[in-house]
Amino acid sequence: MMGEKKRKKSTVSKSNFRFLFPDDETSDWYRLTPVERFEESQKLWEVFMLLGGNFEPEPDSQSPFNFSEIQG
Repeated sequence: MMGEKKRKKSTVSKSNFRFLFPDDETSDWYRLTPVERFEESQKLWEVFMLLGGNFEPEPDSQSPFNFSEIQG
């Protein structure tokens, strides 16, 4: 097709992959597809909430949008 570019195959060999990501956890993460990574990251939010996390931002006194003197 006109204007279509050929995609190059990855040139990272298994030995280079091990050099770049020496621990199994990291290499396992990079072997996942984007959809699989998204699904795994959704599990992390579940754990975050179970451990008492919340989505409320902490006050930032250095933010240009901090109006604490107005709010009291």
